[in-house]
Amino acid sequence: MAKKYKREITGDEARMVVIKYPWSENQWYGFVSQEDKKPKATYKAGSKKLLIKKAENAFLEKDTERYVDFDNPEAVVVYKMTNGQSNNLADIKARTIDRECGPFNDEVRKFCTNDAKSITMLHLLSGPIIQEKKKGTILHIPTSKAADTIAFLRSIAQSFIGDHHRCGQEIELIQPAYLPTDVRESRLIASAYITDYESETVRLPAVYENTSVVLNNHIIKPMEVVKFVQRNPYCQVLLYGSVPRALQELVVQEFDLDDMGSVSVNWNCSVLRAMTSAFVKSVSDGEVALQAFSWARQMIDLYLIKHQIQYGRRFEMAELYLATAKLLVDFLRTADQLDERACAELCNLLYNAVLPGCYTPPTESGVPTQAIPLAEENFEDAVQQTISCMLEDHTRFIRMETGKKWPDTDIENGCYGYFHLFDQDHTKKNLQETVLFTVDDFTKLFAQFCPYDCSDAKLLKKKIKQLSEGEAGGCCLKRGDNRDYFGKDNPRKRSVRLIINQLDFLPKEQQAALKAACYPDQTDNSK
Repeated sequence: MAKKYKREITGDEARMVVIKYPWSENQWYGFVSQEDKKPKATYKAGSKKLLIKKAENAFLEKDTERYVDFDNPEAVVVYKMTNGQSNNLADIKARTIDRECGPFNDEVRKFCTNDAKSITMLHLLSGPIIQEKKKGTILHIPTSKAADTIAFLRSIAQSFIGDHHRCGQEIELIQPAYLPTDVRESRLIASAYITDYESETVRLPAVYENTSVVLNNHIIKPMEVVKFVQRNPYCQVLLYGSVPRALQELVVQEFDLDDMGSVSVNWNCSVLRAMTSAFVKSVSDGEVALQAFSWARQMIDLYLIKHQIQYGRRFEMAELYLATAKLLVDFLRTADQLDERACAELCNLLYNAVLPGCYTPPTESGVPTQAIPLAEENFEDAVQQTISCMLEDHTRFIRMETGKKWPDTDIENGCYGYFHLFDQDHTKKNLQETVLFTVDDFTKLFAQFCPYDCSDAKLLKKKIKQLSEGEAGGCCLKRGDNRDYFGKDNPRKRSVRLIINQLDFLPKEQQAALKAACYPDQTDNSK
């Protein structure tokens, strides 16, 4: 070492604080900690040895009266950041359980008023077990003009993540659940950071691992968001605002605030935060999580077999959410001492939010079977069952011809649509027997006759548009413009034109009767 100066600074007076991050083998950060003094600088190097040497040299340059020698192991303290903290960091915010507003289950039910909120909760609660699925993912909520949006998102973060503040002898880890905490600061290191214990002037990046976070990308710089997500691969993210291009592949779910229903905070955040803290401790045993994943895989396999569909990314996430839901149900069963009915109601709420129809409550529980929501997976089955019911009574339809005036439909008084011979190529040589509806009438009838819950208006509109354009359901011709004339002097309207010949799911006798209804003499002339 260089020439010794007047007095050596001992390990009792100054210690080299070294921080090793999990995202790189070649990035070591550190600073010199002195009692009652602010750290002069932070240092970065490719190894622990180089980092210490850099600090020693910098210290000599700034203080020619004294020198510091970190060759003594007792003068160096290392914090290896992993699992969101270091082994020599302690959580200084031990929480007590607030039972003033009733059991945890009651507050969960207050929050989970629809599937979007249930999945949002499960996404955030899956943070502690995310390493079992290798990587964290993003649930995206696009920007909204609703006045209470930020308060709503902050409350979700405080309920299902909670702020973490951990400290050691030399450092503190500030790990907010909602970022950024300062609306005037677009850099994340101003909100989430590692600092020195004495003066709190050091700012080094915080680590989020085996946890979750809510990021407001409306304030944070996009590259800050990208760096954060890439550096914290074992963190579940709820991202509000636009999604940077580099992160789009990580988005596994997207909900508009409209999907969430009311954004008013009508649940007790303190109770749910206490629940989350206790739940995280209950799943710290990896074996418990593995058992939950084994159960979830069985549920997924049964669902795939029943619906005859292939395993894909959506089901990989469903597996994680189901495992989290199973762990939460088991935790609440014990914590709240749930009876059989309450437990069945909770399973009905959470499992079917993830996979519609995957869970049926036991008959003895007295819980009614939840109406299965319409979904991508069951749409084809919904089309077949709904159209079969819709076309059962021929008297509900009027046979009409091109070039004549058509009466308006009247669903309430029993007129659903029209039997019509469709001149596909305008040659009158290729007439198709069809049943024609306005898209508005068909949507109302579909919701009325469908065996699935069609309360998701956005999904219903999307799927009926695909059906009418021949992109789904297999009942209509493929066409980009799904508009038709409804009689002479009427403007073209959005329509659904069912090709009777393509309704193979109907009995042959019913198909023949429908074709015959398209002709004046009620005879099937298509043969």
